[in-house]
Amino acid sequence: MDYPYACEIELNFPTSSQAEKAVRVMQVDSELSDQVVRTFAFAEPRCMKVRFEATQAKFLRVSVSSFYDYLTVALKCFQEFDPDMDAETS
Repeated sequence: MDYPYACEIELNFPTSSQAEKAVRVMQVDSELSDQVVRTFAFAEPRCMKVRFEATQAKFLRVSVSSFYDYLTVALKCFQEFDPDMDAETS
């Protein structure tokens, strides 16, 4: 299948453990459609890189928007429930 539309996002975290936690949390939910491919990588230890590829611009937009929604929830959970979060950023 051809994926002519792509978007790459790089997110920097204060520590590598926070970046690893974010990837583990975000990888649980796979894309619901074969029209979109999402891959995770580390550009460097503290930098999570996510690449989206889609068959249509609409699918790419929806997928990236959903990713940011889930990321916001994950980061708020980290702030609220991860006791190491404050210690690592201090």
